Amino acid sequence: MRLLEESVTQEDKLRFIMPLRLQTKGWTRCLREQFFATLGKAYGWTGGRSLSKYFVTIVEDALATVAEKDKE
Repeated sequence: MRLLEESVTQEDKLRFIMPLRLQTKGWTRCLREQFFATLGKAYGWTGGRSLSKYFVTIVEDALATVAEKDKE
């Protein structure tokens, strides 16, 4: 997460988001909140028309790794 937060370009951030979206272990509530906050900002990134649809899938994948008790 530190590397994701320190990334400057959206391309670099995306390189860290992709594997993190599937990560199931090592998350704290704070880390999850940071990760999903970054995903929220990603909706404003510039890119091709398919980028926003791509992020819908990324969010779905990430949500699937969150335990039911941790979802709000």
